[in-house]
Amino acid sequence: DADTLSVSRIFSSRLSYNKGAMVLHMLRKKVGETAFFQGMQNYLDAPELAYNFAKVEDYKSAMETASGQDLTEFFNDWLYNEGYPSYEVHWNQIGSQVNIQLLQTQSDPSVSFFEAPVPIRIVGTLGEVEDV
Repeated sequence: DADTLSVSRIFSSRLSYNKGAMVLHMLRKKVGETAFFQGMQNYLDAPELAYNFAKVEDYKSAMETASGQDLTEFFNDWLYNEGYPSYEVHWNQIGSQVNIQLLQTQSDPSVSFFEAPVPIRIVGTLGEVEDV
């Protein structure tokens, strides 16, 4: 549970503002622009939240309704649980075939696997671009 009595924790630039902004950015990429902004609008217009306390679960529900996706894993990974993933990439090329191995390690042994897309762009010797 987050310490809601610690002013320095609540207003931590690193955790509350920087992380919060990145989590919203990742969520927008996950659900798509249209669903993200529709979910935001639904959340802001929800009559049951007017003059009331909003909780993360309220926001999650609005985003799930707008996107049609179950966002439990996303919210567990990025909001409720601790830690972060680090990635290591190994690759080799044989002729025109490129093999890529992406390894994920967590910042702490208690943290499970993070479900997160990792964009990979391959640029050929002639400047051709392939997003995989």
